[in-house]
Amino acid sequence: MPRHKLRKEITLIKASDSVDMTKNISVTYDLEKVCDGKITVHTVEGTHNTFILEKGAKDVSNFLSDISSH
Repeated sequence: MPRHKLRKEITLIKASDSVDMTKNISVTYDLEKVCDGKITVHTVEGTHNTFILEKGAKDVSNFLSDISSH
């Protein structure tokens, strides 16, 4: 565990079909343990390997565009 928490807003973009290792952690992948800032989660259809393909790629691109415009 880090000595100090990150004091920044975090945006997590994740796949809707989680792998077994993520089933025992929070929806934020436990980022609240290392971050004091606001955590925003966006979920894209697919698995870890496919959510950046086809329609998912467009969704991820839109999320990143929204983030960079703030």
